[in-house]
Amino acid sequence: MKKGWHLFLVIAVLIGLAFFWLGWEAEKYFERPVDDSKQKIIQWQPPEIPTNANSISILIGGNLDRFGKITSGTPLSFPMKLIEDSTNGFVIPIGNYKPIVIRMIKNRLYLDLNVPTKTQPIEITEGKSTPFDDGWDWNGDSKEFEIVDDHFQSVFVETYVASNFIWVQGAIQAGGQVLILNTEFNTYALYPNDCVPAGRFNVADIGLTTDFVYPSTENFGKRIGQ
Repeated sequence: MKKGWHLFLVIAVLIGLAFFWLGWEAEKYFERPVDDSKQKIIQWQPPEIPTNANSISILIGGNLDRFGKITSGTPLSFPMKLIEDSTNGFVIPIGNYKPIVIRMIKNRLYLDLNVPTKTQPIEITEGKSTPFDDGWDWNGDSKEFEIVDDHFQSVFVETYVASNFIWVQGAIQAGGQVLILNTEFNTYALYPNDCVPAGRFNVADIGLTTDFVYPSTENFGKRIGQ
């Protein structure tokens, strides 16, 4: 009789655990975000800055070789304290435009900027963005994120070559103008081909090589060739 009672208790406990697990799984299922391509947004976190870093460098356009050596373009450098003390972010001017704001948040550097699309620009603030156009996508890893159009052609890339050295390539929008940050781009001397009206912006004019595999829903963090 005692054995039967113990067996009944064991079975009851197992059934209770099973129902608890099923309820927990059901709750997780209903709390999952809906995968809606019309509401695709960036949510990305850059690497932390070393505690001994005294300055921040940013290469806008230009080029690096596979060893990380600058082969074209001139990086801008700013004291780290200048960034830290800028309550509303530090504005990085390019010619007559002010398209980039750099912020320090919890020991990480974020670039606030706008990336042009066929319709409204993608506004990136503190690592998060407004929704993408249909078919547009993004992918990334711990050191880089990339935005591509509906043909998976790279439009914008932000790379942390080191945690205090950022490389920005592609296209950014400033008001009604689009700056093309390619290998020939020079922060100190804007040329006519560096800037086009937003209505005439064409992704094919950027000439970036796509770094990641798409769609990101199936290949997040995977680089081409890996």
